Amino acid sequence: MSDYKTIANMVFTNQAPTLKVLFATLFLDIYANIKDGIEVSDEADIEELRGYSEQLDLNAILRRFNHNHFGMNSLGRLRGNNNFRFSLGDISDYLASHQLKNNPQIKKVVLRALEKKPYSVTQYSTYGAIAEEIVRWRNYWAHNDGFKNPSEALVLQSNIALILKIYPDHLQDKINGFDEYSEFINSKFLESILEILGVGLNQNIDEEIKAHFQAENSQLKINELANMPDDVDQQLSGISYDTLEIIEKVDQLNSNFDKIEGIIDSLSVQISTISSHPQFIRNDGLPSVDSVLNDVTLANNNQPSEEVYLNESNELTMEELDSVNIFLTNAEVLDSLMEMRQKIKSEMKKKYSDFQNWHNILMQPLSKQLVYFDIESAKAFKEDEIFQYYYASSQIKGTLLEMPNLDERKQTAVKYMDEQLDRYWPDIQELLNKRPSAT
Repeated sequence: MSDYKTIANMVFTNQAPTLKVLFATLFLDIYANIKDGIEVSDEADIEELRGYSEQLDLNAILRRFNHNHFGMNSLGRLRGNNNFRFSLGDISDYLASHQLKNNPQIKKVVLRALEKKPYSVTQYSTYGAIAEEIVRWRNYWAHNDGFKNPSEALVLQSNIALILKIYPDHLQDKINGFDEYSEFINSKFLESILEILGVGLNQNIDEEIKAHFQAENSQLKINELANMPDDVDQQLSGISYDTLEIIEKVDQLNSNFDKIEGIIDSLSVQISTISSHPQFIRNDGLPSVDSVLNDVTLANNNQPSEEVYLNESNELTMEELDSVNIFLTNAEVLDSLMEMRQKIKSEMKKKYSDFQNWHNILMQPLSKQLVYFDIESAKAFKEDEIFQYYYASSQIKGTLLEMPNLDERKQTAVKYMDEQLDRYWPDIQELLNKRPSAT
């Protein structure tokens, strides 16, 4: 594995073009959505992003998110400054100010002009904060001959990992090499840092050896059971205790493997190596932003001016004005479902001591079905073929089909999954509805 300093340098050198295209594409897409309802300053700096942004200075692109490009007459009048300008990064702070809380009609104008699916002012603030942090650490790296310790690199990695996590779904396919770049940041870069910090999947060798021998021992015993002679009924009377012990160990191993899967989820670590990927050898294949944005609508959307907003009669309620839309990407929804999975596990385990990870309706395969396929109801979820696979306990195969009380175990799985559907589906549906495509 390469050391973290080498990989951190790659972020700002041969991997920098992808980072530039990511942020340039994002800013231009937001700009295309909001430009017709607001005033724009220093427009030439924005238009420059439409060219070959990978050739621009990274800081110049990132600073677009915190540059005061935008203005609105209503905000200028409210602040007594007709030349008042704001950035994407700070508009959320203005919306939270006492001035706007006392002027709900103007707040309504701002929200209507700036919040266009899939974006919200809260997300603009997050984009601005991430861009500012990357600028800060890029300058630190440039002026201090690189990073001095892995914790500094981890701050950079975390910020880039966050922008990748919340990057709008509709733009991801327009970025050449998005998945490869995500793997570089979330696997190669992260693992190089964790290796130095002493954190990771391979640090506790004793637990690794223990799990290996448990698996090997359980498999040997299962094989012994499979090779028993025909008079198995008589022999079972002498080994019933051992059989139950094997089943318990298999359950325990499945639980351990699920815990490992959970660690991988939480760290977004992908174990497979990508060192041989062409992305690390050549970087002359990146397209210009013009080609990347071929499918992004930049034409006039005929959006109404703020004067039209001021004259509308369908005013927002105070509750609506005090809150802002929060749209989630598929990756964010999946993270939230994984958190809910842990909650379900805890609550169901308290109620039923024999509740297992494969009883959980938000186990990773099922959560991915919810996120990436069009499942709109508890009924549709239950009828999904992956759900039915676990619902019918089809994962029990081979000699495990001979375990005692198999029918009872299958009925238990049905009972637990039905109960979870009744109890947790409203919360699951609420999460799924936070995606812009669902609203």
